[in-house]
Amino acid sequence: MGISSILYRASSKVSAVGSLLRFALRISWIKRLLSDIIINRFAYSTRPRPRPLSLFADYTSWRSLTDKTYTGRHLPPDEGSLRHPPLADVVALWKREDGKEIPSFDTSMLFSFFAQWFTDSFLRTHLNDRNKNFSNHEIDFCQLYGMSSKQTDILRLEQGGKLKHQIIKGEMYLPFLFDPEKTSKENWVFQDEAFEHLHDRGKLEFIFQKTPIERLRHVFATGLEHGNSNIGYILLNTIALREHNRICDELTAAYPAWADDDERLFQVARNINTVLLLKIVVGDYVKHISSIDFPFTVVPGMAEKETWYRSNWITMEFNLLYRWHSMVPDQLVINGKGYAPDAFKVNSDLLLDYGVEAMLTSASKQLAGKIGLQNTPAFFFEPMPLPDSATGEVDMRSIQERTVEMGRNARLKGMNDYREAFGLDRLKSFEELTDDPDLRVKLEALYKDIDNVEWHTGIFAEKHAPGAMLGELMTTMVAYDAFTHALTNPLLSENVYNENTFSQKGIEIIEGTETFADFVKRNLTKPSEASVSFNARKRVPGSYGWPVVGGLKDLIAFTVQPGWKAFFENRRQRNASSVYKVNLFQPTVVVLDWKSFEPFHAWDGKLSKDFGFGWAVPPLSLTGGDVPSVFLANPQHSSYKSLYMAILQKQAGTLQTTFETAFEEFAAKWTVEKTFKWAEELERLAASFVFDWYFGSRPDIDKLRYVYNNIFLHIPLSLQKMWPFSAYNRSIPMSRDLKHFVLNSQKFKDFEALAKDQGLTDKDALANQLLFLTGMNNFLGLQGMSKALVGELSRNPALTENLRLEIREAEADISGSLTLPQLAGLQKMDRFLKEVMRLHPPVFFIYGRATDDFVLDSGDGPYAIEQGTHMMAVIPTAQTDPDIFEDPEEFNPDRFIDTNLERYLIWPHGSHNQDVTATAHVCPGKDVAMLYGKMLCYQLLRSYSWKLTAPPEWDMRKFSLNVASPKGDMQVERFVKQSKVE
Repeated sequence: MGISSILYRASSKVSAVGSLLRFALRISWIKRLLSDIIINRFAYSTRPRPRPLSLFADYTSWRSLTDKTYTGRHLPPDEGSLRHPPLADVVALWKREDGKEIPSFDTSMLFSFFAQWFTDSFLRTHLNDRNKNFSNHEIDFCQLYGMSSKQTDILRLEQGGKLKHQIIKGEMYLPFLFDPEKTSKENWVFQDEAFEHLHDRGKLEFIFQKTPIERLRHVFATGLEHGNSNIGYILLNTIALREHNRICDELTAAYPAWADDDERLFQVARNINTVLLLKIVVGDYVKHISSIDFPFTVVPGMAEKETWYRSNWITMEFNLLYRWHSMVPDQLVINGKGYAPDAFKVNSDLLLDYGVEAMLTSASKQLAGKIGLQNTPAFFFEPMPLPDSATGEVDMRSIQERTVEMGRNARLKGMNDYREAFGLDRLKSFEELTDDPDLRVKLEALYKDIDNVEWHTGIFAEKHAPGAMLGELMTTMVAYDAFTHALTNPLLSENVYNENTFSQKGIEIIEGTETFADFVKRNLTKPSEASVSFNARKRVPGSYGWPVVGGLKDLIAFTVQPGWKAFFENRRQRNASSVYKVNLFQPTVVVLDWKSFEPFHAWDGKLSKDFGFGWAVPPLSLTGGDVPSVFLANPQHSSYKSLYMAILQKQAGTLQTTFETAFEEFAAKWTVEKTFKWAEELERLAASFVFDWYFGSRPDIDKLRYVYNNIFLHIPLSLQKMWPFSAYNRSIPMSRDLKHFVLNSQKFKDFEALAKDQGLTDKDALANQLLFLTGMNNFLGLQGMSKALVGELSRNPALTENLRLEIREAEADISGSLTLPQLAGLQKMDRFLKEVMRLHPPVFFIYGRATDDFVLDSGDGPYAIEQGTHMMAVIPTAQTDPDIFEDPEEFNPDRFIDTNLERYLIWPHGSHNQDVTATAHVCPGKDVAMLYGKMLCYQLLRSYSWKLTAPPEWDMRKFSLNVASPKGDMQVERFVKQSKVE
């Protein structure tokens, strides 16, 4: 594994190395050392320049070593070993299906703009002879200053070192190329006479051939002929112009004696501006491409110590790999309004209308397309007329056809040859190349053998590592060329980088600029209103910490001091986010606000079911050897859920009568005893009711309580097994007795018949699943709800009386007891139950694992989630989200007068008003649970009066799976039957 891969994993994954790295980066010399190591890892990934061959010929000559008008090449040409599939079939691999743009993981449109603006300055292929180029082969800021001294002179203001500009709405822009008042499609009138000689007329006519006249009148005078090609190009040229002229003002203020020396001011400002671009390229641009969360440092003189310090020469491979056409979106969104590609090409009015701040912010927030196959917009496949300057013939091929054919005409070797040349393992199969099964089938059908895959096709087909922007080979090749290109710039030579070249003020400007955002924001009128980022989605903040220490630290904070509630809130404040990293039993991304729960409700492929505490799945020896259905994925989960829904429907008619019978039995006992532990009794009541209702009889309820109150607590299981009197060993025979009870219950045969309809024919497995379903619904569901309802009734006597009154009035209307539909119509009771469930949800956490890279929308903005990330959604914090609930910590059932709030109640894994279906993961018993709560409240409130020995309190520190219930035994000191008050 290369050092870059190690550091990427160290900086983004849980590891001791990651924490140590973050600490070490605070020390400047260590930061520089690590930066040098990573840069050299890429710079030495293949043989250093000079290359023996260029596209001049297939053999080495003086011209192939010196004539840079011919494009370079990394490897010798293929000698016929590759068998190329038909061109049209390969070109089609790039095409995006209509309406199926594939977004990048987190790369913004601002990065896409920067990539084109930056690379067009040196990737300048001859239009007709694709073996040749017009490149200076340097990062020389020609986008702004032009390719030649003649162009530079035309663009200069010749005053104060500045470039020509204009002021529009109080802000600085490039000058218009043409006179807006006098120019027509047929007659170009240049704004400045010198502009007529700025660029070749034929090239401009080709570029502007389809440009409407209203846009043509407002194109800007730029260093490169296609500097108006899209709105991103125009935006970045505008910012670069402002920075140059701003530097001139700073230099003039620092050195008044230079005020009349236009030449010196210009040249020093250009030097400074170019080094700033180099810092941005290395520190932000390449960092984003490499997916290494590391602050690369431009160290003057660093490259001169290395054997890769050679003169730059752009290669055909570097040219082709940068054909990132798939980044172009179907629509560019500016301030919420979408613009098709034709609308943001050669259209400076967009920038003038919206302003630089709005354009930057919109581009920073919009995801670019994912770089890869099957994602290039349709217009790249449309015929593009290109006249041959020598013959006059018109070439009607599309951009994508020309691109693929360039590689073939250059006879580039196969993908695996380039992997080997850049120090990577050769791929052995198409499965190693891509994880897209449909694309894999297409590639295998076209190329037959992995060694036959063309380099250009292969680098775009490559699978991306989690969170990565590019595949492995393309990342390596881009980083190689970018580092060896940028860091060999003469301005970074230790002989040149000094105050004589830049001035003391210039050095201060360079060293005070760390990021692209620094460069941009000092050139804005309202910098606070602009977002400037190559990441459209934020990376999740926080740290997993060292594997053992970090996990132990979080575990103690969660379970001991300060406890679960403060644990989540403290980290929310520390990270200034409701989404952050923790290490609870395993590295986990926690989500706290309601909006971030959407993937846990939709289960639309972003997440697979997972269980966060390593012991969350009970020992199989206590579940009959079968994994409980709640832990199963579809389609097994769907089959069992369909069965449970059928059972509930079959049993619905006896729900109320079964409950009333069980309740009267327990109430009679409570009335006689008068004092008792209500926490235990409510568990027994719920379990008795569930088993009576499901199976027509009940097992030993205390055995049931013992097994299911301990079923998740056999930690560590290995030691529990060794100790003969452990809860685990005591539970084994009890769980067998419970299963025997289910198998022999009077209703089990009915359930067997229903199970067969779902294709479930294993009798033992069915008994195991039904036992766990009923046992756990009591343990995690009904008994927790029962205790919370009684607790809140005890805490709120005024509310209790209002509910009694509602019951009396409803019974008076019908002169009798209430049926289930009538109970459902008690609005105050309904709101009371919802508020109890909001503040005391029986289940606190739900889990998922990211099946692919995706974007998580949260109340604090979008976050990039990497494939494989373990996620934990915290229900109590989501149900006290202040963006949803006013005064969220207050117990106020009347908030649910607004019935729209119901959808913010969470029933794992869905919302309160979500329909129960076999394929959805929302709890199938949620509606029965609400009816159970209403039946319990109805019976308690209409006929009984009680008092607890102490007011109920909920534990906000110690966490248990029964945390929804009030603390302790809930000791009752009085329980009496009261006369019905008419």
